[in-house]
Amino acid sequence: MNADIDVAESARNSFLQAQVEERAWHEPPAPPGEQGSWTEVKAAVDAGEVVGEPVPLRDLLRPMTMMEMKLALQTHYPVDDPPSAEHIAKRDLAVDLQTMTITEGAVDMVQLQADLDAAEQKAVEQAKEEERMVQERQKEMSARLFR
Repeated sequence: MNADIDVAESARNSFLQAQVEERAWHEPPAPPGEQGSWTEVKAAVDAGEVVGEPVPLRDLLRPMTMMEMKLALQTHYPVDDPPSAEHIAKRDLAVDLQTMTITEGAVDMVQLQADLDAAEQKAVEQAKEEERMVQERQKEMSARLFR
């Protein structure tokens, strides 16, 4: 499957710019002192600077093993460094604050349990009453049939 693909420079730049904008939009703000944020790359692209470099065609068209391919991609498009511990802590705190749940104080558990028990007892009594009424009806029907 050796296909010659010609991509215009403007198309490649617009694709990369769209990826940068997408990632900058989803990336949380960088804590003070942390370098290399994609928001800085987005600012550089917005300023008109050339960001990154294309993979040379000769590097991609030659046969290579998976490890060689990974090495080539790592050379031309390095993966970001892992986030710092401070960044991870701030991100986790933000998630915790967004998903905070009140677990105490808003509900009287004793009263709630008492209400549930009372409702269950009432349902049991109602079922017994209905069963008794059905039996009485059956007795009346039997008595009427045998008069």
